[in-house]
Amino acid sequence: MGKYSIVLEKVAEKQIKLHFKSGNKTSIKRIDQIVEELKSTPTLVSETLSPGNMV
Repeated sequence: MGKYSIVLEKVAEKQIKLHFKSGNKTSIKRIDQIVEELKSTPTLVSETLSPGNMV
């Protein structure tokens, strides 16, 4: 199965950069996990985006 590419809006890029700049390892790890998951299976799963799991 192929990999998909992800195109982020400028606002999202800015917010992700702020997370990386903050050095919060938990947030950085979660962002990386979400990006890798979207590259392989670009589907929206409501459990992943529940309020308790948001970055």
